[in-house]
Amino acid sequence: TELLDFACETLAEARASLAREGLADNTPVELGIMVENAGALPLLPQWLPRGDFVSLGTNDLFASALGVSRDDPVAGVGIDFLHPGLLRIIHGVIREASSLGKPVTVCGEMAADPLGAIALASLGASRRSVPVRSLRQVRKVLASRLGAPADELARALLAATRASEVRALLASHNA
Repeated sequence: TELLDFACETLAEARASLAREGLADNTPVELGIMVENAGALPLLPQWLPRGDFVSLGTNDLFASALGVSRDDPVAGVGIDFLHPGLLRIIHGVIREASSLGKPVTVCGEMAADPLGAIALASLGASRRSVPVRSLRQVRKVLASRLGAPADELARALLAATRASEVRALLASHNA
């Protein structure tokens, strides 16, 4: 909350400074709320009205939510970004943000993975931030799903209890 306060105050001060100098600028500056830690999730209802969009960092969010260190080579072996718990967290954020008309952007390995991108699109993520090396493959898989019923897949994904179930669902919808 302190960082969000700081960002909002800084934007307001910058606008006031420009106005004092006769350079008033009414160009909208979007303020994003970056969520990379599970501890931020309960604060979203208070934060969302102050931001224009949400950005989910799935790598850090996964590590935080599931108590896994991203830097631990042993723990890193078991990381599966299609963990049902993470999908439910992401869905909750998207639902909360959507209720206020706020788009949700997702970055991280999940967004760069074709199956992860399908899952995110099905759950309602507005945008994905994808590294150039993965862009062609992610665009191709998402383009092939244009018009596909996302609600049905989203319900099935949210009902899954194992990452292997999630992968099987996504693979069958990607065939």
